[in-house]
Amino acid sequence: MAEQAQKIMFAQKVQNLANALAELQDDWTDAANVQVARDWDPGGTDPIVDADIESLAITAAQLNAYLSTLRTRFVQLMSGQTVVGVVAGRSVTDAIRSDI
Repeated sequence: MAEQAQKIMFAQKVQNLANALAELQDDWTDAANVQVARDWDPGGTDPIVDADIESLAITAAQLNAYLSTLRTRFVQLMSGQTVVGVVAGRSVTDAIRSDI
């Protein structure tokens, strides 16, 4: 019986991971939509530049590379496409994080 309880806990953990991935996909989509709608993307009329985010200790190039590259890879992953190109996702993420 104890093993069944462990299996249930494991299955719940996997469900939580699935929920987190779905939320991440929604958040990436929202971020991309906001960036484009407000013309903050690199090709927009009011792109985010270093001066806009200097208090965050990241550059606009880092932010834009992170948004475009990792979002592209994540969309490929979630839509069943082949993930193209190698990205050191963890090191790129750590460079952008605000909680370390």
